Amino acid sequence: MDLTGFNADNYEALGEFTVKPKGWYLCEMTKSERPTVDGVEKGYMSIEFTVLEGPFKGGKIFDMCHLWNAGEKAQKTKELAQRQLATICGCVNVPKPADSSDLQGIPIGIKIGHEEYQGEPKERVKAYCSEKDFSAKAATNTGNATSEASGSTQETTGDRPW
Repeated sequence: MDLTGFNADNYEALGEFTVKPKGWYLCEMTKSERPTVDGVEKGYMSIEFTVLEGPFKGGKIFDMCHLWNAGEKAQKTKELAQRQLATICGCVNVPKPADSSDLQGIPIGIKIGHEEYQGEPKERVKAYCSEKDFSAKAATNTGNATSEASGSTQETTGDRPW
């Protein structure tokens, strides 16, 4: 890959990557795609959310929706993925999207928790809520992420089978 014209002196180096605190973040979906490897489509939709406010503004939160899983637990996985997508659609008030891009650019509340991966904490999406519900939660909490505010949310249930 040609890097002609790039000068590292023109950019501030990245610091250590940190895990965002557990809690609620107002975000918008900024990217969604079905990844391919060696020309073969994967069984999930990769979703990228961008944080819209607070000290993590511009930060990314990632999730996956296993809509096309063909594995051993395919039926249960697909059902959970369909419920996950229905939750996202409900939170952004787009009940019948023609394309995943129809869900992008609309504020949505995302609750993240932490899980351990290879000995390190990793962010994991735990719930989604509408912007309206997020605003009510944020009004009763302080800091960059709210922890356990009251209000209506749609929690993901149980361990994901993937």
